[in-house]
Amino acid sequence: MRIYVSTVVSGEAYVRFFLDHALPSLLAPGNLPALAARHRVVLLIYTDRSGHASINGHLYRHYADIVPLAVDYVLMDAEEIAAAHKYDVMSACHRHLVAMAHARDAGIAFVMPDSIYADGSFRSLLPGMA
Repeated sequence: MRIYVSTVVSGEAYVRFFLDHALPSLLAPGNLPALAARHRVVLLIYTDRSGHASINGHLYRHYADIVPLAVDYVLMDAEEIAAAHKYDVMSACHRHLVAMAHARDAGIAFVMPDSIYADGSFRSLLPGMA
């Protein structure tokens, strides 16, 4: 089964928190790597060009050889993000992912870029996915 694990993150401070805290917790052995051992996992990141450059560089410098995980991006326009309410942006990204996952018969998990996930959080989901 393909599973999209998705987050919406933009803005320098928010991206920095994601890179320093949320991403390492997602890539802990019992989280996305455990899921990726049994399913095709795509970490789908909605961000702007600046966020893409920071996140992509960080991923390949620190995590390239850790997990068999595909990473994909949906680039958003920084000016549109700034002009919109943050929850409207997030809702639009979630609607996009739901439609895409439905069309591809894939599972989805929305993760918040400012949350920290205990090692084993995602592994605990595996029995319910059988």
